[in-house]
Parts: sequence; structure tokens; C-alpha cells
Amino acid sequence: MGENDIGTKSSEKIDPLTDISKRLLPETLWSVYEANVQSYRSSSLSSQSIMLAVGAMLIDKPLPIFIGIAIIALIQIWPIWFLLINARIKIADFYKFDMEGKTYDGNRISLKKYITDKNLRKYFGIKTYRVTRFKLDILLPILITIVWLILIAYRVFFDC
Repeated sequence: MGENDIGTKSSEKIDPLTDISKRLLPETLWSVYEANVQSYRSSSLSSQSIMLAVGAMLIDKPLPIFIGIAIIALIQIWPIWFLLINARIKIADFYKFDMEGKTYDGNRISLKKYITDKNLRKYFGIKTYRVTRFKLDILLPILITIVWLILIAYRVFFDC
């Protein structure tokens, strides 16, 4: 079998993440994933701003409609916003860490090991949530959730 344009045999399965990480410098990968984090954060915040505006406009409409919007908004915050950004942060941090060329037990550390092994990150003193990230990626979703809970409580208990 011949080789394709990325240097693997055409019969081999290609893992896009692994393949691209072999061809690009860690600095490039770090900047791409860091930009992804910023983009996802911006999209999530914009989405929540719209959802809060819609929720405020629907506060005096039938309860099922308001609660439906609130549920969609809360799902956007926790399973989507929080988990997605958390995963992207770890990937961006891995490539920042990889730029330093550190090894563990004499071996270069894989992305999978870096993400799944908390002890490894602790060993190297890596904190996923530094002050700014804590404010933007943990505190902000919590505050938006509190606003939603206040709106829900107001709607349910004061029966607009």
C-alpha cells in the first residue's frame, strides 16, 4: 500500500488529534486551544445573556414556557459551558506544559495521561483554575445560575 499525503499508509487508521499533534509545534497547538477556550467562553456568555433576556421577557407568561427556557439555559451552563470549557482548558494547558519539554519517569507525557492523571498535574504543580480562569469559568457560571434560580423562585412563588 502507498503512503497518503500525511505520511501514513493508506490502510492505517488515522487519529486526527494524534496526527496533527505530531505535525505542529506545541506553541502552535497551545495558541489554537487557548483561542478555542476564549471562543467557547465568549459564545457561552453571549448565549446566557440572550437566554436571561428571553427569560426576563417571559417571566409573566405561562409557567411551563418560562420553566422550559430556564431548563434549557441551565443545561447550557453546566453540561455544555462548564464541561466543554473545562476540557478545553486542560488541553490548552497540556500544550503549554508540553512546550517546556518536561518528562515523567523518563517519558514524554501524553495528552490523555495529562488530562486523566490529577497526580501528574499535582506533581508538576499545575493548577487548572488560576485566578482569572476561576472567576470566568467557575464563578461566572455559578453567578448566572443564581440569577436563574432567583428568576425561577420569583416566578414560582410570587405567581406573576
